[in-house]
Amino acid sequence: MGPKPISAIGYRARTLDDKRRDFRLFIANPSDPVKPMANPVLWFTTPLVIESQTNTTIIYSLTIENPLDGWEGFFIQVNFPGPDGSVLELTSETQVIPDTYPTGDCHNEGCAGTLV
Repeated sequence: MGPKPISAIGYRARTLDDKRRDFRLFIANPSDPVKPMANPVLWFTTPLVIESQTNTTIIYSLTIENPLDGWEGFFIQVNFPGPDGSVLELTSETQVIPDTYPTGDCHNEGCAGTLV
């Protein structure tokens, strides 16, 4: 049996609009692509629910509803005690809902575009 987690927390962020599925903090400035500009998509903590717990297992859940517009990204972070007072942070993969994209599929030359 391993150590119990120190903490477990969910994180979530919502895109600014329904045109870009973009969670970056900075993007290329359209008037000067060399200079970055803020893309204020901020990540906020959200509580988890403990679904079940035994001596060796804890099952956490995080429920996120589809946004009315744009996309919502979310993930779970669990912290464990590490050696010499350190903390081991483990995260799930980031999930994005709805599972759609702002453009359709592209093929060959149709995929050329602008780096944002």
